[in-house]
Amino acid sequence: MAKPSEVDVLIIGAGPSGLAAATWFSRLGIKTRIIDQRGTRTLAGRGDGLHARTVEILDSFGLGNALRETGCQLDDFVVWGPDGHGNKRRLDRQPVWGSETSLIKPYMAHQGHLEAIFLDGLKRAADPIEVERAVKPINMKIDGRGTSGFGIDLDAHPVTVTVKHLSEEEAGFWPSNAHTVLPNGLTRDEPSTKICPSICDGAYQTTFQTTGKEGKTETIHAKFVLGCDGAHSWVRRQLGIRMDGSASDSVWGVIDVHSSTGSYRVKQARTHCHIPRENGMNRFYVPLHGDIGEKDSFAELADPSRQLCKKIMAIAQGAFHPYTLEYEYCDWYTLYKVGRRSASAYGDPTRRVFIFGDACHTHTPKGGQGMNISMQDSYNMGWKIAGVLKGQLRPEVLATYEEERRPIGEKLVELDEYLSKGLGAAAEDRGTLMQVYDLLRKFTDGRAVVYRPGLAVAQEFGHGPAWGIQLGTRLHNHYIRGQSTSWLAQVMDLLPSNGRWRLIVYGGDISDDVQRGRVNQLGRAIAAPKGLVHRYRSLTPGKPWLEVLLIHTADVASVSRETLHEAYHPQQEKYGGTSWHQVWAEEFLPRQKGSVSPGPAHRSLGIDPNIGAMAMIRPDTFVGWAGGYEDLPDLEKYCAGLFVA
Repeated sequence: MAKPSEVDVLIIGAGPSGLAAATWFSRLGIKTRIIDQRGTRTLAGRGDGLHARTVEILDSFGLGNALRETGCQLDDFVVWGPDGHGNKRRLDRQPVWGSETSLIKPYMAHQGHLEAIFLDGLKRAADPIEVERAVKPINMKIDGRGTSGFGIDLDAHPVTVTVKHLSEEEAGFWPSNAHTVLPNGLTRDEPSTKICPSICDGAYQTTFQTTGKEGKTETIHAKFVLGCDGAHSWVRRQLGIRMDGSASDSVWGVIDVHSSTGSYRVKQARTHCHIPRENGMNRFYVPLHGDIGEKDSFAELADPSRQLCKKIMAIAQGAFHPYTLEYEYCDWYTLYKVGRRSASAYGDPTRRVFIFGDACHTHTPKGGQGMNISMQDSYNMGWKIAGVLKGQLRPEVLATYEEERRPIGEKLVELDEYLSKGLGAAAEDRGTLMQVYDLLRKFTDGRAVVYRPGLAVAQEFGHGPAWGIQLGTRLHNHYIRGQSTSWLAQVMDLLPSNGRWRLIVYGGDISDDVQRGRVNQLGRAIAAPKGLVHRYRSLTPGKPWLEVLLIHTADVASVSRETLHEAYHPQQEKYGGTSWHQVWAEEFLPRQKGSVSPGPAHRSLGIDPNIGAMAMIRPDTFVGWAGGYEDLPDLEKYCAGLFVA
């Protein structure tokens, strides 16, 4: 079927960042096309670490279980070093995630697995989106008449992109250098998908695909264009956006192998240089020092004798001395020499074209940040574009993408520079080691991401009942139990990525008549005919734009659901009946091994159970506003600045 020449959104680049954006749009009914110059998805290697925050995002899209079926769960950072007698000893072990705020664990899986999971989700969506492979953008024009300041004409398609449909020779494949070591020491080339399991009922785009229009050009008219096309971004160059920073002074070798060793400790050596992977794979990151020239090293990637592979393994073998380290199968290897640079802007002045991920920030592979931050860039923006296109949000909200994400990209580059200096000293100094651990944990569980006050994040207005809820952060996760079902869940389970906003009412001890009366009074105010629940347009057909969730401290058995206002158990418009999945009691579980318990919700957030508090949660699960029950007028003012009345 012919693709439309006019679309709401054109995504250029089908890596994790582009696929995350497409996933938003497939769920919110946004007419989208996504193109990629390569003829297949990533077949091997590249990014491999998925942070706890990234797994939360996958869960919110309903895709997390597919990752858990194929990925390798990561629990600890472990540093090993010499013991002074020619052997290795464990210097320290720390939990890799920070369960103070996240109850999700990070996973290891190569980027191609993640892309396959997204592709499967796009295929199964109510509004399916298919990646168009072997399609290259060659020209882009922006007509400023479709935009005057922020007075966006939502009927206009001011961005015109000319694309060329490529042949197999023009598009090329992802390089992998996969091979098996034979008993005689020689090597045999292998397909890089040799050991990959079938993911999501299919490998998904592992064989070359074309559109059937090879050699032809096409013109696409779009309301918005998203540049998710990597460190050498074509979109960024068209916009004339600078990359500020400098080149790294180090070259890193990376290799994915099935390895064998004389030491059982290899399975526990979870440092920055060795990472256990899915299907028994092991990834090694090794620094290539001055004995390997940059120009010669990159030329060696195409060397059939695989001298570069041998050099990388030789350095890795030195780290495990006196134990042996050998491999039978290599899935992928490459070199990284990446500058630490940040984009001077994240989009064009008309707010019609934006860039994401590596197109905005580049760094070395230390800390495993790139793929995660890239996905979180587009996750921040997808719901905003959908809200503007559907007339729910004011166009001014589009400016908050750069306001919120550019400081995070700059912080990422600073983190990379700090790790370069700190990791070497960490093995010798426990104080430095703990600083490195703490910083990495904050990025892993999302605590390092704090958005400044702006249109989508309210100004702090004092230390009221919600003083422990930090605005501009991802909502802290806690255990909860269903009031009617007794299901044990996590707060994040209540926040699927479907475009809805949530008002979480921390009800405190609602077994107390006075406190329950205050909670019900709030419910009457927000659910009144002209109340907040009914005030704005929804992106989800058949459901209000705002879902009210009540989390209380009382024992489930001590509360009768009939004593709660209908705001907390509304009638379901589509099927009828009453929703009882919006009332929950906080739950406290004992500390898990190697982690810090987040504690009960009210206590850890500093909320008095005799007073309560409430927080407005954006569709990306960040806290936009927080306050007491009496601060409802301030919440309404916050919403009035964001939404189209």
